[in-house]
Amino acid sequence: MNSLTYKKIVNGLAIAGVIVAILIPDVILELIAEGLHFILESIIEMLHVVFEWVESALDHVIEHFFETELHDTQIIVFYIIMACLSFVGYRLALKVPRLYRRLADWFIVMLEVNKVRAYMYWYSLTLLGRVKLVGSVSAVILSYLFLGM
Repeated sequence: MNSLTYKKIVNGLAIAGVIVAILIPDVILELIAEGLHFILESIIEMLHVVFEWVESALDHVIEHFFETELHDTQIIVFYIIMACLSFVGYRLALKVPRLYRRLADWFIVMLEVNKVRAYMYWYSLTLLGRVKLVGSVSAVILSYLFLGM
């Protein structure tokens, strides 16, 4: 198949996706939310398994090298893990303000850039183009309110 056929297929799928999103937005949003929830649960479960593995490995190493009892081993491992987490938290706390400033500046720049783009697009339209744009946006919103609710 040539590139024109692929382009037609992609355009057809895009149009079908827009139609589906307009007709059943609640189902689409629920599907996206469930997918994100599944991904989050999987990541949390994986992190928990890794933490348990590290804790078990530390237990065995401490018991082997220091020949301690179970309770003493658990206390030593707890303080080792707390020291590591405190160090990571401290390093993260040093980086958060800089990251926040960088993201805030980026957000303000993107907001201004998109505002300028919207103004330039609006002013480049003819009167008929502006009427078409406002009419189509109004039709989509009204059809969503009428059919979606």
